Amino acid sequence: MIPQTLRPYQARAVDDSEAARRGLIVAPPGAGKTTIAAEIIRRELAKPRAHPQAPRRLIIVLAHRKELISQAAARIENNTGHAPQTISAGRIEGPLGARVFVASVQTLSRRKAWLKQAAGGVSLVIIDEAHRSLAKSYQKILDELPRARIIGLTASPYRLDGKPLGDLFDQMITTAQPDELIEAGHLIEPRIFGRPLGGLLRNVKKQAGDYHKGQLSAAMNSGELAGAVVDHYMKLARGKRAVVFAAGVEHSRSLVAQFTAAGVTAAHLDGSTPANERREILDNLRLN
Repeated sequence: MIPQTLRPYQARAVDDSEAARRGLIVAPPGAGKTTIAAEIIRRELAKPRAHPQAPRRLIIVLAHRKELISQAAARIENNTGHAPQTISAGRIEGPLGARVFVASVQTLSRRKAWLKQAAGGVSLVIIDEAHRSLAKSYQKILDELPRARIIGLTASPYRLDGKPLGDLFDQMITTAQPDELIEAGHLIEPRIFGRPLGGLLRNVKKQAGDYHKGQLSAAMNSGELAGAVVDHYMKLARGKRAVVFAAGVEHSRSLVAQFTAAGVTAAHLDGSTPANERREILDNLRLN
């Protein structure tokens, strides 16, 4: 266990969360959401039982992406000294007797019997990417844990479909603004390069507040624009590691083909990529 030194805004967020029954912590990328969550967990685990016969306090951390589950489990163990169990891809892994569970929403929402058994001891649920928390899969889990305190973490406290997060959270806890993080040296000020889209998006319809995925992917995959992504990389970041967020699976595969044709090693990754292939791609990105 490595004792963590909290930045002032992180310490304030943790302190403010103590009094929240259903609190939403808003922290931009780079603010250290996992650090904040780990300290909230450490404090919760240190609290005494309500009475000698009460069950031990248990904590569930909900994440929606596979990579986040393993990353969060490692950080929690490092910062609290408690090794979590992970619940993901239909499997439960980790030490017996764990008091912290880092779970895939998709997997846990289907484990109603496990939730019913654990419900009496779960005192805290932490939701990563909490702007997703009104989805049915999240609600299935929370419905089984009515006595638990809920703390959400997000960089974007709103939903594209317009559903109010106030239906779940009754208190918003702010941390730091991006310009504050840049000024303090925690973030690097971004440099933005781009090119005019012209009329590419003129015929792309909107759905639930965002562009229609299929139509957007087709528009972004036009030869002219897709080629510009590779050209920009070769001009501005040749030889450096990079991550490209595509507008869809076909758009991503097309970009991989164009990068490869330009002599740049590239790989496609999406939600259906097998776990071993996923790990290999991410390991190669970190190491190369």
